[in-house]
Amino acid sequence: LFGLAQEEDYAGPIGEEAMAWLLGAAFVKRRLSKVMAQCLETESGYRDLLVRHGFASDGVQRDVVYTGGRYLALETLSVVRDAYLARRTPVDAPTASNAKVVSAS
Repeated sequence: LFGLAQEEDYAGPIGEEAMAWLLGAAFVKRRLSKVMAQCLETESGYRDLLVRHGFASDGVQRDVVYTGGRYLALETLSVVRDAYLARRTPVDAPTASNAKVVSAS
């Protein structure tokens, strides 16, 4: 995903920002109902990024990708629109840190 060069890039701000943009574009702009992703068993940083953004595992296919002289498992993860929207805090929604008291006068 995103052509990130190193596995640790998924834990950094570039990975977080790219995933937030992707999901916002998919669910808010395009109004898609589901986003799916696949990762190899060796891509733990990518999988962790997906889970942090609400993705859940749909299942694992064992020994389906042959690379580097061995077979690897391929996991499919997905997040649905309702779950994404429930986790999202709108920018303009009042929170404890940005709420303002407005007096009626």
